[in-house]
Amino acid sequence: MLDPQVDGVATMVDKTAERIATLGSSPNGLPGNVVANRSWDDYSLSQAHLESASGKLSTAGASSEVAAARSATRGANGSKK
Repeated sequence: MLDPQVDGVATMVDKTAERIATLGSSPNGLPGNVVANRSWDDYSLSQAHLESASGKLSTAGASSEVAAARSATRGANGSKK
């Protein structure tokens, strides 16, 4: 059932790796390399307020999801549920 999707993803990954190699770099998707080369810092997923977590998420490009979560936790008059 998932075999066609797996094959499709493997093809896309291979094409991406070939493009990276064509540009003169070496594709390296190992977790340690991704962490060492990313442009953002990790943040704790422990018990934080929505406002502080949403500020950190929006810098990573998740503002629409945060807005949806915020509206889901608010009542019709804007007060917290």
